[in-house]
Amino acid sequence: MASTAQLLEDRVENLATPTPVLELLLTNPGPPGANRRFVPRMNVKFIVRDAENCCSYEGIDISFGGLMCTGGPITWPGNVMELDLILPGEHSSVRVLGKVVDMVTFKNRLGMRVQFEGTQSEQRRHIAAWMARKACL
Repeated sequence: MASTAQLLEDRVENLATPTPVLELLLTNPGPPGANRRFVPRMNVKFIVRDAENCCSYEGIDISFGGLMCTGGPITWPGNVMELDLILPGEHSSVRVLGKVVDMVTFKNRLGMRVQFEGTQSEQRRHIAAWMARKACL
């Protein structure tokens, strides 16, 4: 059985290394209509391809936590999709897993809000670096 001192030491050690913002997961969506966004979001057009069904969507906005896109066949909320993000100015696409969290309309078009699922730090850093470069232009 672990001593109380060891338990306290483990707890303090875990608090000493906070989770970086790019590693945070959006686990509590809050009440319907609430603004869940706590990370920067960029309104920019980009291409989203469903890797499994070979269909394309028009990206409307993106953050390191998710995106919104329109066009193509809409997937029902709760489904997970493997997506390739083709970001303007990038030489290669970024592959992410995304869970559809909402169906929306945008400029009279049906769209989806997608939350990244299990996205690795490298992918989030790539998206964040791209967003930072675009913001400086």
